[in-house]
Amino acid sequence: MPYIKSVDISTPSAVTYNTYFNVGVSAVIEFSDLERQLGLSYKTSIALYEIDDRMDVYSIQPNWQRIFLQRAARGDKDDFLGFSPPIDMKADSAEDTITHNFNVRAQVESDWQMEIRALVVCVPETSAAMQWSSQKKIQSVAT
Repeated sequence: MPYIKSVDISTPSAVTYNTYFNVGVSAVIEFSDLERQLGLSYKTSIALYEIDDRMDVYSIQPNWQRIFLQRAARGDKDDFLGFSPPIDMKADSAEDTITHNFNVRAQVESDWQMEIRALVVCVPETSAAMQWSSQKKIQSVAT
């Protein structure tokens, strides 16, 4: 499996309320000798959140081209700010760096601050697949 060595966020230190600004996210991802030998391919995505109150609990289910995120709120629910498009990667060097810029609207809480976190998910082409079926209603009849 790849190892995400670092995830860095670059933003201005202050922004004007209700205006848009850029948030840059970069990540360094390391690949093992075996991954490079096999020439594995990866899809990497970045999700950006503004953390409200305490950080929510996240459940992540990667599935090659898509990433499903489910969260349970802790206090005020975190605000989803966006996904990067899937970034194609190939394990042809010991490490690779990816970047994505998000255009974010300045939204603040009562303390007039934003707390931003990025989640980087790197999924190998050999990952498992999961899919829920549609829901079917079954009528119960009296005997």
